[in-house]
Amino acid sequence: MFERYTEKARRVIFFGRYEASQVGSKLIEPEHLLLGLLRERRNLLGIADTDAVKKEIESKMPVAGKPISTSVDLPLSSESKRVLTYAAEEAEDLSHKPIGTDHIVLGLLRDSSPAKEVLENHGLGPAQLRAEMQLMKTLDGQPANGKFTTQIVESQFTQDLAAINTRIAHLQTEMREMNAKLDKILERLGD
Repeated sequence: MFERYTEKARRVIFFGRYEASQVGSKLIEPEHLLLGLLRERRNLLGIADTDAVKKEIESKMPVAGKPISTSVDLPLSSESKRVLTYAAEEAEDLSHKPIGTDHIVLGLLRDSSPAKEVLENHGLGPAQLRAEMQLMKTLDGQPANGKFTTQIVESQFTQDLAAINTRIAHLQTEMREMNAKLDKILERLGD
């Protein structure tokens, strides 16, 4: 089933299974895949504070029970299967043979799960990611033409875009905090 997936993408699914087992879930949900992505790619597309992302994801997941042994085979939920189907479609649309971690992110962004909400809260969107992938022409060290290379091509544009996205996410957080303070002040003035 996972023949077309890069080694890193397979590890994301493995880490997702681990995350599901740690919270006692009997299924691997999209949120577990996102936690797996954060384990595999600490600097997920310019998100500076991955710990905050992890806490946000965990706050949206119900605790299912006691941790399950990692030797137990946990199946993918129907939502996670849909995410991986979307990931395969994204790879096809971009003319990429292997399915990489970026394709999984695009799959999460196409789904309507809390994982998508978390990614969007941190400034990630599908159009931006597709543009970066087209610019880089490579995933997990594998260029779009299928010839292996050990270097991942990163342009200054991609680095600048990641920094801008991080700054936007911080500004959005600051604005939410300022709006909350303003609401409290207006509430006191109204009394």
